[in-house]
Amino acid sequence: MSKKVLALITAPKFIWSAIVLLLAFSFYLFVIDASTRQLVDLEIYYKAAQLLQQGENIYNTPVMVQNRWGYMTQGYYLYPPILAFALSILPNIEYQTIKFCWCVLAWLSIAGSAACLAGLLAYSRNIKIPYPSRFALLLFFCICFEPVYSGVSDGQVAALILLCISGFFLCYAANTFYLAGALLGIAASIKITPALLLLVPLKTKRWGVLLSFFVIGVTLLLLPTLATNNPHVLNDFIGYLQGMSVDGRHRDFPFNYAFDKAILLPFGLEEAVYLRWLIKGLVLALPIFVVAKARITSIREALTYLGFVSCCMVLSSPIMWFHHLAWALPAIVVFALNNEHTGERLIRHYTLAIGYLFAISQTHLIQFQVFMNNPAGLKYTTLVPGVLVLTLACNLLSSISSGGSKKGSPLHLP
Repeated sequence: MSKKVLALITAPKFIWSAIVLLLAFSFYLFVIDASTRQLVDLEIYYKAAQLLQQGENIYNTPVMVQNRWGYMTQGYYLYPPILAFALSILPNIEYQTIKFCWCVLAWLSIAGSAACLAGLLAYSRNIKIPYPSRFALLLFFCICFEPVYSGVSDGQVAALILLCISGFFLCYAANTFYLAGALLGIAASIKITPALLLLVPLKTKRWGVLLSFFVIGVTLLLLPTLATNNPHVLNDFIGYLQGMSVDGRHRDFPFNYAFDKAILLPFGLEEAVYLRWLIKGLVLALPIFVVAKARITSIREALTYLGFVSCCMVLSSPIMWFHHLAWALPAIVVFALNNEHTGERLIRHYTLAIGYLFAISQTHLIQFQVFMNNPAGLKYTTLVPGVLVLTLACNLLSSISSGGSKKGSPLHLP
């Protein structure tokens, strides 16, 4: 009976039917349903675009938006200017149409991320299944990963960044370095922290990555200023960067999982600015130190260090929202493929990888339940997402030291 079931679920017709159903279901979830919701973050981006058209400082000017509960709330634009600029040059179309197109972009980004992550699984010694089966599996996990859904339902740009990061991992593994750098440049031009992933190509002297990253990144950074002929756009962004790390606008929000805040909360030291800076510095110094000491000799080792740095990228953000945890997906996939085990040890390894997926997925629900029933417990539960991501990072490093990633395709370092 088990052989018949296995033959059924691995049959090409079953796999392609599953892919079609998953794509149809996810289209309804992320496009049809999400576009009818109050996409708070998209509305902030859109209103920032209008302010940019008017020559206003988009970083110091708050905008009023309606949250999902129907209350008016004050929001700020927190990104480099390219996102607001891109929305500002759209034709004069209705906001509802923009919402729909935004959700379509998110849906395509999620499907594209699954396609890239399925490609990464080809570098596993133990996962020997056809690409359509891998794509169906990763598409299912992407759809079920709550941070991904949270980002789309909030109107966030997180899905597009996940696509860029996943594509960067795959292109780096495939030695397509110029495209890898371009994708990373796009991600960093929207959300600055992905630039931390440059540590690995810098260590392995992949100059194509660095060159294309620099060209794309600088172009997208300067484009709003050059296109609008307004030097204040870049100056406003630089001023925002200078005050970003000490900005307390979202510090007290219970669903901000900033790692330095989370560590200090249980000890009542959240207001100790010098300790905040110490933790921020350690989080940034950790990947720099680890990669500098690394000896990267294979593709899977390179992927493992990229997974480790991506975890540090999530932890280093001065504001850490739940949807940021979606960017841990490539690290989880790398951890899943990075093993040399057999038998029960292999099953335990995959169980741990899936455990990370679902544990991280549930952290926001835990936080919400504590917020509703025992707010005093938030000083402990706020730490849970960061601890899970940090543990994942440590397990990735452990897999290297235990030899789990040392066997693989050579990297052919110069």
